Order: sequence, then C-alpha cells, then structure tokens
Amino acid sequence: MVYKSFFRKKTTHIYLFIIFLISFIFFLLLLGKNYYINIANKDYEGSYISIIDSKDLDDVLSRISGIKSIDKGITYEDITFISDNTLKENEIIIAELNKEEYPKNSYLTLNNYNLIVVGHQKKSNIFYLNPNTLNNIISNTKKTTYIIDLTNWADYNRISDKIIEKTEGFVGIHLNKESKVNYELIMLIFNIFIILNIILFIIILVVTIFNILEDEKKSSLMYRALGFTKLKIIKTNILKLINLFILAIIPSIMLTSILYFLIN
Repeated sequence: MVYKSFFRKKTTHIYLFIIFLISFIFFLLLLGKNYYINIANKDYEGSYISIIDSKDLDDVLSRISGIKSIDKGITYEDITFISDNTLKENEIIIAELNKEEYPKNSYLTLNNYNLIVVGHQKKSNIFYLNPNTLNNIISNTKKTTYIIDLTNWADYNRISDKIIEKTEGFVGIHLNKESKVNYELIMLIFNIFIILNIILFIIILVVTIFNILEDEKKSSLMYRALGFTKLKIIKTNILKLINLFILAIIPSIMLTSILYFLIN
C-alpha cells in the first residue's frame, strides 16, 4: 500500500521520466563513444608503436593503460622480426606492403635461409618467423623491439606520450590510417557531453531525493498510524528511492542494449 501510493503520484512519474531520460542519454553517449572507438581501430588497423631498448620493459608497459597487446621481437636492417610458434621453420609471414614482390607461396631469402611466404599482415616492416629460425638468422643483438597495439587508437597521442615518458628507449609511432576523420576531436566531444551528463545527473539526483523526502514528510502521520517507527520510515523512504532509480534505469539499459545489437 505504501509503495503503491508512492508510485501512483504524478510527481513520482515525473521523477521516473527525468531519471530515465538522463540515464538513457548517458548510455547513448557511452554507446556512441564505443562505436567511434571501434571505427577508429578499424581505420588505424595495421598501426603500431615500437620501442627499441636493451632493458626489460614488460613491467613498465604493463602499468600503462590503453595498451591492448605487446609483441617482442628483434629489429634487423629496418625490419622487425617477431617469433611465432605456429609457423614452421621454413615459413614466414610478411607485411602487406611487400605483397606484390612476395605473394603467397613465393620464396624469400634471409641470410641464406629460403623461406616460403604463407601470409601477409597489415603492420609495415614486421615479419613473423618460427622462433628457431629467428634465432639462427639473428643472434647477435642485445636490444629488444616491443611492438605495441592499442585498445583505442583514437587516443594514441595521449598513450604514446605516456609510453615516451615512462621508457628511455627509441619510440616510433607507425600510423596506417585511411581516412581524414579527426577521431581525437570526436572523442573529446563525447567526453565533454558525458561529463556534463554526469554533473546533470548528480544535480537531478540531489533535487529528486530532497523533493521526495519533503513530500514523504507529509505522509509521516499516516505511517505512524500504521505502526511504523522512525527507523522503519527511513528504511521505507530509502527503498522507495532505490526502486525509483531501478525502474528508471533498467528500461534505459534495455533500450541502449537493443540499439547496441542493431548497430553491431
């Protein structure tokens, strides 16, 4: 009875709609941002950040957020060779830039080793070899090359600056971008609107809680007549607020989820 009367009020319906609308906009902004991150990653496919250093950087790089994966290899004559256990000792995967010169099933000679090209990948100047073959071809270097892929290439400037700040080796940024879209600006706009939405949500949250508690003060006499203690009344009001936010936010999550599956 207490909850039914609360949710039948016109003011409660207004609060429900306002909270639903703000939360729905918030989830839409997150969805839009994620959508453009995926587009940026596809546009930057084949891009990577390289670091050449004699030190072990595993621990340093693991503490930098935004790094998706790290491959370790050896750079020899401007080509970085990375070991791949799935390859046989006479097999090699090369960059797509060399596809015309060395198509699939053609042979490539490295230090008197005849290797068959079994595939191509988008990262320029990067070849993949069997670990044993790599050790036989190149064994006299003490420096390691780290090939880094990012979770969000729209934010590569910030992440690369962080990598340069935290490491002492030579850092190279190799971009492979097809369009002229300014993804950094798009991300900035999304982040601004997300922050504004959070601020607005907090303001609405405070105002809603205050107004509901003020409205419920008028019902205190009725609650007392029903045998409610002060503690019970406080608990009831808290449950009303929790239920209000759950009923407002769940539909916004469901609608956003539907949109997510429609665009993916």
